[in-house]
Amino acid sequence: IANRSVALEGDLVRVMGTFAAQGELVGDSFSFMAAASAVLLEAGEEQGTAGRALRMMYARLGGDISGARTQVEEMLKVSLMQNGEMKSMENVLGTLAPKWRGMSGAQKQNVAQTIAGNRHYVRFIKLMENYDRTMQLTTDGIEGFDSATEQATTALGRQVNKLRKTQNEVETLKAMI
Repeated sequence: IANRSVALEGDLVRVMGTFAAQGELVGDSFSFMAAASAVLLEAGEEQGTAGRALRMMYARLGGDISGARTQVEEMLKVSLMQNGEMKSMENVLGTLAPKWRGMSGAQKQNVAQTIAGNRHYVRFIKLMENYDRTMQLTTDGIEGFDSATEQATTALGRQVNKLRKTQNEVETLKAMI
């Protein structure tokens, strides 16, 4: 079991390795980044996909790729900049959260596609829909009550078990054929 836990923590590190450098540049804490990863894993995302989605969000907003940051600021009448630099993703989500709750499904999809792009907008929606959970895990991680890393490891363990079960079912079907 100990080896399994170490392996799962390694998987979380790989997820975070996909986007953590960008997160660190804008001032996101390790606890927030681990919490965001954990929430996406809990929501059923695979480790690689979750990491790529978060990396794309940072890139599109930070580099204003395809005018993403400018469009979001105009749509929602908010500033995603602070002292001439992009706010942390934690601050961006916090800025959007109150407005998000009052948006229609079409508006949410539009904002999500603008921020995360067409390939990852569903992951942004999952992150926003689970904003309170992300912040709870972040706070718990900072205060030492609960580790976001442990939460991500648990969620990833569930995904690994689902994958193994599916692989076993595939093998059984192959044998039957």
